Amino acid sequence: MPPDRRFSRRTLLGGVLGGAAALLAACASEALRSTTPTLRPTPSVVSSPTAVTTPSAAPSLSLAAKVGQMLLVGFRGTDADSSASILADIRDRSLGGVVLFSSDQPTGSPLRNIVSPGQLVSLTAALQDAASASEPGLPLLVAVDEEGGQVARLDPAHGFPPTESAAALGARNDATYTRAAGQAIATTLRAAGINLNLAPVVDVDVNPNNPIIGALDRSFGADPALVSRQARAFINGHHAAGVLTTLKHFPGHGSSTADSHLGVVDVTGTWSSAELDPYRRLIPAGVVDTILTAHVFNAKLDPDNPATLSAATIDGLLRGQLG
Repeated sequence: MPPDRRFSRRTLLGGVLGGAAALLAACASEALRSTTPTLRPTPSVVSSPTAVTTPSAAPSLSLAAKVGQMLLVGFRGTDADSSASILADIRDRSLGGVVLFSSDQPTGSPLRNIVSPGQLVSLTAALQDAASASEPGLPLLVAVDEEGGQVARLDPAHGFPPTESAAALGARNDATYTRAAGQAIATTLRAAGINLNLAPVVDVDVNPNNPIIGALDRSFGADPALVSRQARAFINGHHAAGVLTTLKHFPGHGSSTADSHLGVVDVTGTWSSAELDPYRRLIPAGVVDTILTAHVFNAKLDPDNPATLSAATIDGLLRGQLG
């Protein structure tokens, strides 16, 4: 996801929430249950998620509750009062996850979620309290896009520490430094009650003029091996602080020439299998918690559907071939 703004993507919204949240639920909810019994802002070490290979909903959950656990949704509201609707969905319908955005809309627009550090702690505590009331021992996934640089929901404008972009970290090419940067980001998230970062971007910077990846410094670089090393260090830093991570945007967005948030982008003529290299390297390494799919159409992988809605891409390539 890019910096906060309104996008004309309603036709794909169901696909991204259904497809991406299904991938999230497969590993992350179980990892949270087994490694982070409390989601209050106390840093702890998350064990490797490699043991979590299949979805594992609690046997006592009803079918409706299991369905609720598959969803990750956004909402408007900055406190318990203005977020009453989403709190009811969590408490009464076993909603499994939420994604938070910063509140910088024009005057008069309903606020999103992030205003200040203290406000955010209170909001996430209310969300987790609702989850505890619904399914004790089944923490809520609270997600955010905190890549660093231009894509940072918890930014200095809202009272949070500055962060470095993936491009800056990749240019430095120091895994120890990147791990520390990742841990610093994750420590901020954990203190705010956020347990899932929708980062790092592992798109290879094939097209530096790409308006949604390269132009925003969201890629670690043009070398898939460097991207993989930097992403692994970033992930390890997050795990040290007790925060889950997400690889994105599968199966590769770095070669695109347009912004997929404004419509489906065709990468058939620009994409190459080298863009899968970070996934080929990181999945077997056992460090991957979740993976987010892209609004890209790639006829080389599926001649009919964009990746977000593609069984061939998600079930065939990602789950079947890459494991």
